[in-house]
Amino acid sequence: MNKLNDKIKEDNNQKNYSAVIKIPKTIDYKKIIGNLHEYKRSVIEIAEDKDNFIFNINSNDMTALRASLNLLFRELHVIEDVSKI
Repeated sequence: MNKLNDKIKEDNNQKNYSAVIKIPKTIDYKKIIGNLHEYKRSVIEIAEDKDNFIFNINSNDMTALRASLNLLFRELHVIEDVSKI
C-alpha cells in the first residue's frame, strides 16, 4: 500500500472519500495511463478483472475526489478520441 493511502487511513480527523469506476476493456487504458497516479490529497489506482478496468480513487476530502474524477475523465476522453483516429 502506498504512503498517501496509509496517511489517509491513519488520519482520524478527516474522512476518507473514494470512488470506484469500472470501464469495459475496449481500449488498453492501463498501458497508456499506467497503474498509479499519486497526488497531494488523492490517489488513483488502476486494476483489472476479466472484462473491465477498475479505477479506484481515494482522497482525504471531497474537493480532491472531484478533482481526481475530473482528471481521470479528461484522460479517458482524450484516450478514446485518439484511439478513433
